[in-house]
Amino acid sequence: MISEISIKNLAVIDDIRIKFENGLNILTGETGAGKSIIINAINLILGDRANAKAIRTGEESAEVEAFFSIEENSPAWIKMKENDFNPEEGLIIRRIIARNNRHKIYINQRLATAQILNEITKNLASVSGQHEHQVLLDEKNNIYFLDNFADLNSQREQIEIIFHEIKELREKLKSLKSQKTAMEKELELISFQKMEIENASLEDPEEDTKLEEELKKLKNARFLIETSLKASSVLYLENGSVSDTVSSIRKELELASAIDHEFKKYLTQIQSIYAEVEDLGKSLEYYAQGIDTDEEKLAAVTERLDLITKLKHKYGRTIDEINSFYHEISLKSSSYENTESQILEYENELEKKEKLFFESAQKLSLKRQSSAKKLENEITLSIRELEMPHANFFAELSSGFEFKNETGIDFLKLLISPNPGEDPKPISETASGGELSRLVLAIKSATAQNDNVSTIIFDEADAGIGGKAADKTGEKIKKLSKSAQVICITHLPQIAKFGDHHFYIEKNFFDKRTKTSITKLSPTDRITEIARMISGEKISDKALENAKEMIEQGAL
Repeated sequence: MISEISIKNLAVIDDIRIKFENGLNILTGETGAGKSIIINAINLILGDRANAKAIRTGEESAEVEAFFSIEENSPAWIKMKENDFNPEEGLIIRRIIARNNRHKIYINQRLATAQILNEITKNLASVSGQHEHQVLLDEKNNIYFLDNFADLNSQREQIEIIFHEIKELREKLKSLKSQKTAMEKELELISFQKMEIENASLEDPEEDTKLEEELKKLKNARFLIETSLKASSVLYLENGSVSDTVSSIRKELELASAIDHEFKKYLTQIQSIYAEVEDLGKSLEYYAQGIDTDEEKLAAVTERLDLITKLKHKYGRTIDEINSFYHEISLKSSSYENTESQILEYENELEKKEKLFFESAQKLSLKRQSSAKKLENEITLSIRELEMPHANFFAELSSGFEFKNETGIDFLKLLISPNPGEDPKPISETASGGELSRLVLAIKSATAQNDNVSTIIFDEADAGIGGKAADKTGEKIKKLSKSAQVICITHLPQIAKFGDHHFYIEKNFFDKRTKTSITKLSPTDRITEIARMISGEKISDKALENAKEMIEQGAL
């Protein structure tokens, strides 16, 4: 429950602090005094979006702080534990709204995010006002009322998860199939390119250079043979060759070295020259013998080189670049195969998820069908207690795969027949403002137990009602306050009389500025305030007597 809230510099409120208690807390005051601002402050604490426009004129920031008592193992208790807050200390939420839009959220004195705030406050309090009237008029929200009543929220939330998983899978499949279609257009070309490069077996990145050298030799084989044999003959083979001449010189130097040792060094040199000439001559002879003059080999080398040149024109300037291109298109080909595999995997997963969705949705639908009649009966009973004695409420549940959405396979119409002889019609077409207020209260009463909220807040619960209907509305709100803390803003004494605690909100003017204040009324002051609500500013003794009597009735 909300134990205390303080508000600073929010709209016409400069600085107030309110200590709420168990039971029914009534807030009254003149129109424009700031009652709705207090509700806005509570909504901010519960996670509503902050707006710098709400800051009091002349101030740079506004601040709202609230202290909650948290029940052990309640949803808020569990969420606090999950986010490393100690719920045993209670829950303190502080929001600072800055004019520069750099707003801040603190939970138990620690800076926090809006997401964490919403998680913790989700089940703390329920605010019922004009917004809830609009929610009730929107048929797509009807199923949530039924699920709250039947305690089916957790099952619906599981279906929501599956539904969004299916949606995500469908989007992924759509994207993958689109990729596959685009790939298919170039896959035939990729397959041809891969096969052409694979067949070439380009393993050696220098093969083209080596082939060019080999081709040059093959084309000039006869010239190379003639040149090498001629040189070999002059150096080594024919009479009077260089080898013969060097051999003659060597013999003469041998004779000379026997006479003069100085010639030994020349002899050594000539012997070396003779060996080199002989070796060169033999090498050239062997070279000539090894030259390939095979025309078939020439044709094969020419063909191979032509193939590589053709591939270079298509796929890269070098063999390395051709192989890099091959690697790229192989990745594309693998990507296509992986895409096909992934599509199959997603399709299988989608089939399983859809099966799970429909099985879960059908189970939930059966529970909703059995609960819809109970909701009908309970709301009918409740609105009849609120001075609509002949009204009938209907919860028409339609089920089928055509209604498939994140809530399951059901569509709920809420209908009402306010008076005898009238056909049931949708609430949006039939209910007046006062009837809407009573319907909201009836639904709130029916679903309060399963809402898991410790505080229920009513803003304008008395809209469009009066007389006996107002009295019955007060009784219903009072009954709700037996099981939850209730904070109720009202203009009607018939409702205010039921309060366990009564706060009066007024605005005054100081130094040409509006200032809102709030006072918890004593029993005597409370009589005066009820009397004011009955008769206006001029309070008569009769009004005071009526007020005292009303309060006594409300206490019963």
